[in-house]
Amino acid sequence: MTELDWESITQSLPEQNDSYLTSLKGIRGQIGYFASNVRQEAYEAAYQAYFNKPSIKKRLAKANDDDTTGITDRDVIEEEAKELAKKAYSKAISKQPASMAKFLMEYIRFVRIKPVSANQEPPLCLYDPDKGIYLENNVLIKDLITVINDDTTERKAKDVLYMIARNSTIREINENYVALGNGLLNCQTMALEPYSPDIIVTRRIDYPYNPERQEPTINGWKPTEWLKSVLGNDNELFELTIQILKSVITGKTLERLFWLQGVGGSGKGSFQQIITDMVSESNIASSKVDELDGMNRFGMSALIGKSVVIGDDVQKDVRIKNTSAIFSLITGDPLKIEEKGKTPYTLRLRLPVVQSSNGFPKMEADKEAISRRFVIVPFKKAYQGKPNRSIRNDYLRRPEVLEYFLKLAVETPWQDINAKASQEALAENIRGSEPIIGFVEHFFTNELESEFLPNEFVWYVWGFYTDYYKIKDHTPSDAFHKEIKANLPKEWKSLPYPVTIGVNRNYPKGFYPESDTPFYANRSFPSLRKDNDKRKVINVRGYKLKRH
Repeated sequence: MTELDWESITQSLPEQNDSYLTSLKGIRGQIGYFASNVRQEAYEAAYQAYFNKPSIKKRLAKANDDDTTGITDRDVIEEEAKELAKKAYSKAISKQPASMAKFLMEYIRFVRIKPVSANQEPPLCLYDPDKGIYLENNVLIKDLITVINDDTTERKAKDVLYMIARNSTIREINENYVALGNGLLNCQTMALEPYSPDIIVTRRIDYPYNPERQEPTINGWKPTEWLKSVLGNDNELFELTIQILKSVITGKTLERLFWLQGVGGSGKGSFQQIITDMVSESNIASSKVDELDGMNRFGMSALIGKSVVIGDDVQKDVRIKNTSAIFSLITGDPLKIEEKGKTPYTLRLRLPVVQSSNGFPKMEADKEAISRRFVIVPFKKAYQGKPNRSIRNDYLRRPEVLEYFLKLAVETPWQDINAKASQEALAENIRGSEPIIGFVEHFFTNELESEFLPNEFVWYVWGFYTDYYKIKDHTPSDAFHKEIKANLPKEWKSLPYPVTIGVNRNYPKGFYPESDTPFYANRSFPSLRKDNDKRKVINVRGYKLKRH
């Protein structure tokens, strides 16, 4: 049988239209259809090219002249053409990784997302025109590779992925956009724009932004009235919750950790459900704050690819030994990520963090950092009797309600809301969960007249403080003063050397216990001389104002 160069035949085919897929719906069928078309065109081109060959035309002419019954040279030529066409069909799309990669890249947009660390592999993502976002989905890409050539091995599929990645540009995620159900939300202008593959976005909220959406009423129930009621009709807290919704929609953390606090049935869980339904369960990282303290080696890896971190019903008084990882998560500072079986790497994850509890964690961090990063939303309504379960299980999950909350969040300007009730709740929680820190804040104020406070006096006041505020704490004296030193206001310092009490004096200079003993403490603070021998000079340690 006469051979033809099948590569020269396929190269002479009309070029494939370079238009990308406008939808990923039924993508396996679409890619299969295009692959079949390419092969069929190669078959027909090879078949026709064989008949157009001068030598074959001569054979055909002779066969026509010698036309007889039975198998003729024309039949032989026909079979030769079919065999050659079949060969062109099978080789139309090469099984080489580079060729399969090139084929997929004609129909699908690929990019690699720029990582933080220079030695980290940029993840390969494909564009989904239906959702307006780039997705990391190597499983789907491997499926498409087997659609093109069904005998592709796992190893060869990885080679195809490698070739696609090496031929895809590295792009940065545009943090100023988030995809909604009907377009891209510009988080700077809060305007809705059409989906665009040129804007690299990986976050998506399935619900659309509808500026015409009116507040729904369901059996006399309204979503904003309900939310205000569970917040004690506090307008500042209501505005704060809308800012939280705006944060989780846009991905802007505001560098705050949002702490929903209240007893069971207060509405905090229902508000958290609004966030979950709006963002979608698949975009939620269900991690409690104590699981993100850096003590769990693989804790942070669960957050990759997620939009929001939600911790439901955090244990009251749970202890967090290391807050640096949690605070880095909301500030966007580099984090160490460790996945099982993989080399640890550094990544910047900036995610809104929302936690709920009926208490407050005990944290080994300075008070200023806690006050700066934590925003408490106190939910004040505790339902009496039988609660209306339709609110959480039905009303709040309806699309029209979620769309209305989304509209409120989009149209409400960014505000730094320091709700009075939130600040009071934070101060109370710090005093209750970290009593020594609360004591420092309460006692070391500008109203003190003393320039020096002996350790014994501070310990003396602490005992009355815990009795008055009904605080159960068994911290020994040494540990107490260690924590005092770590949390002193900037105006005070712990002296590394003792202060002298002179002859015939009960107290050191600059110490005025009569003026600085709080109302709840016994004002008869005893002499610092244990043996009452005023002829001796004694030394005491304590805290001193820096300006003196």
